[in-house]
Amino acid sequence: MKRPLHFLFWSRINAGNIRESLGAPEYSYYFLLKEFRPAFERLGQVSVLDDPAQADARHDEAVARGEDCVLIAFTAPQNLPQPARCPVIPLFAWEFERIPDEAWGGNPRNDWRVALGGVAGAITLSEHALEAVRRALGPRLPLLAVPVPLWERMESVRGAGDEAGHTVTLGVDGAVLDTRDFEAGPERLRCARPLAAYALELWDGRAHALDFRLHAPDTGALLGFYRPEPWGAWSRNDEVWIALPWLLHGEVELELVVRAYGRNQGRALMAGLGDAYRVLRIGGGEESHTLRFSLDHPARMLHIAGIDPRPVPGAREERSIGFGITGLAVRATVVPIARDTLRLELHAESPHSVLLQEFWAPEGWGAWSASSAPWLMLPRPVAGRVRVQIEALGHGRNAVTPLGVYLGGARHTFVPGAGLQWHTLEFDLAEPAQVLGFTGVQPEPAGAAGDMRMLGVGLRSVTLEELSEGVLAESDDGSVGGSGDECAEEAALVAWPHTTVAAHVRQRLVLDGTVYTSVLNPLDDRKNWELLVSAFCTAFAGREGVTLVLKMTQRLQRSYLFEMHRLLQCLPRFACRVVVVHGFLDEADYGELMRRTDFYVNVSKAEGLCIPLMEFMSCGRPALAPRHTSMLDYLNDRNSIAIDATTEPCIWPHDERAVLRTLQYRVSWESVVDALRHSFTLRHENPGTYRGMCEAAAGTMRGYCGIERVAGELGRLLAGTSRMHAATPSIADATAGGGTR
Repeated sequence: MKRPLHFLFWSRINAGNIRESLGAPEYSYYFLLKEFRPAFERLGQVSVLDDPAQADARHDEAVARGEDCVLIAFTAPQNLPQPARCPVIPLFAWEFERIPDEAWGGNPRNDWRVALGGVAGAITLSEHALEAVRRALGPRLPLLAVPVPLWERMESVRGAGDEAGHTVTLGVDGAVLDTRDFEAGPERLRCARPLAAYALELWDGRAHALDFRLHAPDTGALLGFYRPEPWGAWSRNDEVWIALPWLLHGEVELELVVRAYGRNQGRALMAGLGDAYRVLRIGGGEESHTLRFSLDHPARMLHIAGIDPRPVPGAREERSIGFGITGLAVRATVVPIARDTLRLELHAESPHSVLLQEFWAPEGWGAWSASSAPWLMLPRPVAGRVRVQIEALGHGRNAVTPLGVYLGGARHTFVPGAGLQWHTLEFDLAEPAQVLGFTGVQPEPAGAAGDMRMLGVGLRSVTLEELSEGVLAESDDGSVGGSGDECAEEAALVAWPHTTVAAHVRQRLVLDGTVYTSVLNPLDDRKNWELLVSAFCTAFAGREGVTLVLKMTQRLQRSYLFEMHRLLQCLPRFACRVVVVHGFLDEADYGELMRRTDFYVNVSKAEGLCIPLMEFMSCGRPALAPRHTSMLDYLNDRNSIAIDATTEPCIWPHDERAVLRTLQYRVSWESVVDALRHSFTLRHENPGTYRGMCEAAAGTMRGYCGIERVAGELGRLLAGTSRMHAATPSIADATAGGGTR
């Protein structure tokens, strides 16, 4: 009689730490665990372990019930757990020509031949990975190459229809950096919408610092600077900006570690934060300067102007450097303990009207929204249970349509009505909030003669009252409070967690024309995103109606922004559009992005599978991509346009020695440019051929990554493994069986 199967799932990244692990090594294994679960559940029971040390006890319990039990470890082989009795089958991705086959760092398991020597079998995500393992280990290990079973998951997107060619609006909880909002060139880099382009964190009133030295992640905050050096970064233009990650408020002190060059030594520079400006005079050596600002409303862009970038005659330095910065620290000069009710008047004569974002200029009665997602900054964060009273009205359909209103991460709905009236909402905040915003607004023509505005919801005033006191933040040892100034500071940090608190601004992203999309981790060198941006802006330098959307999967935006700023200053002038999305797209908006995309683009040096590419192809979106590594399993001339690539030596990604031991692919920049131009011509001049590619993309994925096929392949591998367990439950005996393809 066939014994029931019990699968124990484990990944180093889990639901509790995935948010902090986004973009980190192995973060994608958590998604693999979620994707494969339905397929394994067709074969037996699935339990997810928080700790692999639980595996032996769970295995013994399963065996006592008459079940075969195996640990499916979603991790790279060098990180595999080693239970004493429970058999282990790793499920892992690999994208290079040769697996690690030597030890280093005193860890023999860095040699995957050792790490895989005691497993009951192994599951890879591609034939490329399977062959690399087979070359190193021979036929003795049961192996299976099987993709992520995502075809069925994409059915709701496919069923919603095709949006290609239409104008759509997406909602993004985070930042949308749009090249249309930049004035860029060798001598200037200015962002017209910094609150939209750069991710915002709420300031907790504590001291924080930014490091602008070479390789420091904070260098992405710099606009108008040269590439960082070991000591810091030199300014490049006559004015520069630092996009502080925090929404600063109240009495603020900034300490800058700076130095000046040439004519700028002793020169009166102007440093501005919000509407407040201070004079900054810097000498030739490294100096520390403290600037104090009293902010009437929140601010996040530090602007330094009056720089003389002219090279010094006869000097060896030919760059347009003016002053250099090593780091920056921020701290409060007055700790705001009072939690008074916030009363915000939003008419033209009120100082609070500067808090409005995505609104038309305030009038005597109040202000009309100018977009589908207007919002306002609060003068300070609020926490706990908060009562919000909104004096509002709606224009046209908005008067009778439920609109979304959010305070930080909490949401409600309300119907504005046709005339000004008060609406009372109460929010329970899991973390502090400093942004009050609206979603679902439908802008309509104003209707008055000569008024060309599109109006949605109108605001006259907003009141926020904190109804409950938050819990004091705990210290690292679990205690609360303190003495003296420490106690006062803790009292100000009501309900503030120790982790970063995002501002939760719902940005709107309007897509029209021809859209190319790529989803990637910008800190993963394999993804080649700078080459893609450069090639795209060259291919479509003279075309306005073409957009490249880069959806970044990296937690810290400023860790990659410097390279984007550098490209904006170095590239020749271009008419096309690049949009960098940093933040969360909910399921509906991500589906809308897939339907609105014309081509998915991949220019990677190597791929373990590329789930985003598979998702877009499953929704009928053809690809532009090189034919190498895992992508050879599903790309062909019917569903994609090929990009040329040749092999080059590279390192194993987890080898800190950085020695050249394997191969990846060097993608041809010229071929990317040609493929982009060819795809545009095909899309607009050969619509029948394009539709055929869309159908072929979906058809390929239906046969490649459907759950029936994947579950069947898994079952064939595990049938032999389970028989071995039934006879002899030890791992050593289980690995004595034959191979499976």
